[in-house]
Amino acid sequence: MLEAKIKASVPKEDAQFGTSVSMIDRQVLVGAPGAQEAVLFVRNRNSPWAQQSLILPAGNPTYGEFGASVALAENFTVVGEPAETIAGSADIFALPDTDGDGISDGADNCRDIANPDQNDTDGDEIGDLCDSCPLDVENDADQDGVCEMDDNCPTITNSDQSDEDMDGVGNVCDLDTDNDGVDDNDDNCPLESNPGQEDSDGDGTGDVCDTDSDDDGVLDGGDACLLTPSGEITNLEGCAISQLCPCNSAWKNHGAYVKCVTQTSNDFVSEGLITGQEKGDIVSDAAQSACGK
Repeated sequence: MLEAKIKASVPKEDAQFGTSVSMIDRQVLVGAPGAQEAVLFVRNRNSPWAQQSLILPAGNPTYGEFGASVALAENFTVVGEPAETIAGSADIFALPDTDGDGISDGADNCRDIANPDQNDTDGDEIGDLCDSCPLDVENDADQDGVCEMDDNCPTITNSDQSDEDMDGVGNVCDLDTDNDGVDDNDDNCPLESNPGQEDSDGDGTGDVCDTDSDDDGVLDGGDACLLTPSGEITNLEGCAISQLCPCNSAWKNHGAYVKCVTQTSNDFVSEGLITGQEKGDIVSDAAQSACGK
């Protein structure tokens, strides 16, 4: 199977590119005698077989066929320059070694930091000394700054690594964040475990994470009467008249119950919660009830 077809970055007419070829490690040297040059390519993880340098004759002008033969050996390359009318030559060039560790750049897995041992623990062709994730062959594939071996969600970016249910799977890729057996998409309280999905006020938010369980506009933390019946008007403490004067309480008599409803209704009128007409209807209903009898 063909892996790649390499060409000079600036093709030249009649260059005879490919007349000679030599390969060692991750380097390929290709002679182009028609253009009097040899082209060095290197293979790395990010850019397979990229042109690294152009090798030209040591002396000008030249009368031979520089590049008719080439050879690579460790940190040097040899380029042959045969000629018909004059003595030919073979030029030896030292290959670039940016970090001076004795390994040419084309073969060096860490070109900017000296690492003559070329250690590459994860086998990703990046030397350990310049590998941000030396034990992660994918080198932080999701680019969130956390190496794969430590990333609780290696395929989706989550630099904060939030894991609400502490199950080792990050929230962004955890289908059941609170680990209650109900997928987040169907969970009425995705960040707090509530396998029963209780929702007393039917507002779509589970009781365990509903800050206003009875939907009366008063947060549970300051609500003196939780679970107010739906639709009933409440005071600032979150209590409805039916809760302040409950019918099933141990009233002394029916009159005591009606008195409580009357006084409480007056308070609601004073607070602007109900009108005088609504108060009259509430007291009338109380008087006709069996509460306290």
